[in-house]
Amino acid sequence: MPSIAKGEERLILFESPDDFRFRVGYQEDLSLPKGHSFTIIGGYRFKKVNWLRCGVSSCKTLHGNGYVIRSADALETNIGHCCGQTILGAEWKAMFERFETRRKEEALQDVLARVLGTRDATLKQAETALHSLEAAAGTVRRIVTALECYGPLKRAFRDCLKQRGSLAYFRATTADEREMFRGQTSVRETKGHIDGWHAAAVDSNWLARELRFRVIVPLAEIQPDVLRGLPFRALEQRLRDFSSMASIVQMAEVYVEDAAKLSKPLNWHKFELYCDASKVQMDHQGYKALRTLAGTA
Repeated sequence: MPSIAKGEERLILFESPDDFRFRVGYQEDLSLPKGHSFTIIGGYRFKKVNWLRCGVSSCKTLHGNGYVIRSADALETNIGHCCGQTILGAEWKAMFERFETRRKEEALQDVLARVLGTRDATLKQAETALHSLEAAAGTVRRIVTALECYGPLKRAFRDCLKQRGSLAYFRATTADEREMFRGQTSVRETKGHIDGWHAAAVDSNWLARELRFRVIVPLAEIQPDVLRGLPFRALEQRLRDFSSMASIVQMAEVYVEDAAKLSKPLNWHKFELYCDASKVQMDHQGYKALRTLAGTA
């Protein structure tokens, strides 16, 4: 890959005319004598409201798409792309080709830096997520095992998961309610919501496999030297691949957060109220399991 010399000034993308008008050496009216060499140091593309005159004294064409050029004696001015072709001809063509080569080199180096940085950051994040996921999965298994050891609790919890964590149930209406609601015999009520319920609905083993084999292993196998030899489009594809990997890492991180929410004692206090209100048939064993989870056993 072509390299840019250390300390060499980068090309500039000018966002407004003032970005170059106040530069040291800028001339609003500059002649371009033959035999003098110039270099393109940056470019601009302005909306019509910011169009400006060409800075070459023999031109002054109004334009919005152009470049800033610098002479060997450090004088600068702006010039439209078409102006450059018209005024400088073959010399402009050579200048523009050097500019384009440099622009592509810088773009390649920028995307390579992003790929290397994203690869390292995503790998570190994924390894941390996998470690946290394993601990969180143990917490969720403990909760689910405690609930599924007792049939009525198991069924009530599965109903809750089907309702996306809602602790909703139907109860018989009172005489006043039947009169108000024209004979309706039941009404839906809720005791709230199980925070972090999603952790109990996700297969943590599958998520760990996805994290390990679709993120950590592929990223660990990527060699920086191989990346440095890839063309621009291939590097952009790597960034898209890393974005997909980051989505898996995010899923694992959400699972860990949900597991922490699921283990909160308040959840199981609410769940006990829900079981009582929805007439779940429980004995001492069921209440003991819930109160152990709630930390009140």
